[in-house]
Amino acid sequence: MGIKALTNDAPGEKVILLGNEAIARGVLESGVQVVAAYPGTPSSEIVDSLARVASETGQYVEWSTNEKVAFECAAGAAFLGIRSFSAMKSVGFNVAMDPLMVVNLTGVVGGFVFLVADDPNCWSTQNEQDTRLLAHTAEIPCLEPSSVQEAKDMVVYAYELSEKLGRAVMIRTVTRLNHSRAPVTLGPFHRNEQTPSYHSQRAGFPALPKHKLLHEEKHRFREALSNCPFNKLDLKPRARVGVIASGNAVNYAREAALLLRLEGDVSLLKIGVINAPPIDLIQKMLFAHETLVILEEIEPFIENQIRALCYDFSSKPRLIGKLSGDLEIPGELTIEKAVEVLARASDLSPQALSGLSNHPHDELLVTRDTVLCAGCPHMGTFYAIRRASKKQKIRTLISGDIGCYGLGVYPPYNLFDSHICMGASIGIGNGYAATGYEGQIICVIGDSTFYHSGIPALINAVFNKHNITVVILDNAIIGMTGHQPDPGTGLTATGEHTKKLAIAKLVRACGVEDVRIIDAFHMENAINSIKKAIAYKGPSVVISKGECAIITGRKKGITRPKWRIDPLKCDSCGTCVNLLYCPVLTENDETYLINEVLCTGCGICAQVCPKSAIELEKVKE
Repeated sequence: MGIKALTNDAPGEKVILLGNEAIARGVLESGVQVVAAYPGTPSSEIVDSLARVASETGQYVEWSTNEKVAFECAAGAAFLGIRSFSAMKSVGFNVAMDPLMVVNLTGVVGGFVFLVADDPNCWSTQNEQDTRLLAHTAEIPCLEPSSVQEAKDMVVYAYELSEKLGRAVMIRTVTRLNHSRAPVTLGPFHRNEQTPSYHSQRAGFPALPKHKLLHEEKHRFREALSNCPFNKLDLKPRARVGVIASGNAVNYAREAALLLRLEGDVSLLKIGVINAPPIDLIQKMLFAHETLVILEEIEPFIENQIRALCYDFSSKPRLIGKLSGDLEIPGELTIEKAVEVLARASDLSPQALSGLSNHPHDELLVTRDTVLCAGCPHMGTFYAIRRASKKQKIRTLISGDIGCYGLGVYPPYNLFDSHICMGASIGIGNGYAATGYEGQIICVIGDSTFYHSGIPALINAVFNKHNITVVILDNAIIGMTGHQPDPGTGLTATGEHTKKLAIAKLVRACGVEDVRIIDAFHMENAINSIKKAIAYKGPSVVISKGECAIITGRKKGITRPKWRIDPLKCDSCGTCVNLLYCPVLTENDETYLINEVLCTGCGICAQVCPKSAIELEKVKE
């Protein structure tokens, strides 16, 4: 229903939408003409959804090579008076900060809204980053929705605000909102017939006068946001306790008050504008309550501002939050934590908390290792790297990168010695080599990540003659974030055929002379090729090709080979399980088995087995 609802011209109709689908609907209702993004969980479905309906809406939608390029593409459209949109995850925002820190000064003509999806608790991200602080650094308006409905409505409002102020506007979301489903009331479509035209005032520099102007305009920002409908104060006349919350934390505050039967005894200020916050409403909360609870994710961003305002207004309420030590800064906020701090603020007895746990059966949940999918080509490449680099006098250093294969840094693989950010495997490898380290240096990077930010680091390796081996895992898709196309697939975001870039040609164009292509499912050749690449003096590249197992599994008409373990040949040495870590291979009372339901038939385990105990099932005649 979600995708169909994106283009349904039926204002007032209620539909169930994913948070990201609701944001996409808001983009369409705003009449946005240009969309550019790079996929990153939890934001990916926004542009995935827009790409699916682009042929119907006439909207231009692209997956850019990285977030910096995406932001610049959207900004370029806004410079010409066209409404544009960009989306990225928290760490992707770091890549886009370079252009943002100038676009915030130049301003825009057409509405420019970009969304950054934070990931509290690091569900699919290498760090826990609060991008509200970066919006503050860039001195731009930042909004945060607290519901799926509000996410759609806030996008529409953000475009009006952007054009009123002539500035880019940021929307910050978190994983729980992006991936929640809820009823959404559809709004009307804004018909935008703008044609691109050049506006000379956007080209002016130097930056210093523009930075001064940005500060002079701050009062205009606050005035424009003073009546923002997403800031709401629910002041209870007899309340001693007030809660100030933003984003997802608003829902926890309401539920905690409901569970503790304090609905009529607790005031709530919902802050939808993070930068700049509603000072007048905060002031009312400060003077109306003895105790204030501040709920937010991740850093104490709002709490810091409230503590400063307490000084400005000579107000001294009891403040309960992250800085007081009542809530931890890392991790997600939960309903349990919200209930606990609200009960403490309201001086309720411990007995009031009994029986309020929403998760009485947590101990029954089954945990599983963070392993690759059955039949993943990366498992074969990991094994080949281990075999090719073992028995060395000096430890081999292996730097990893961001993608599905990033699981190589975790147990049970424990393959990577570093795992930093997009493209960093080659950059870190350059640093290893620059020290004069005499051992082997291997950099593991995916195809999309290579296009994203690996190329400059590879050019650096050639330019500075670093002795490293780069293994590029080419699974012909952006696997981790939902199978979006990359420049090597020959398809655009909307499914149009385009120029298919060959990684091998790009690598050679960067100046690499030793380039090898291997099949990720053929172990002997893969091991020998990686050995030869390692032995080469200077930068070498191995391109390991193997289709994503999920894509292969979706293809129709493919007969999967069925493998079995011959119990008479198997001596339970554990080589297959302990070196591949394929979820298909299981151990039961020292007997090894293959889960036929999960097995994709790739056959890597058969090549790894030293006893030739894994064989194809014989077809019964």
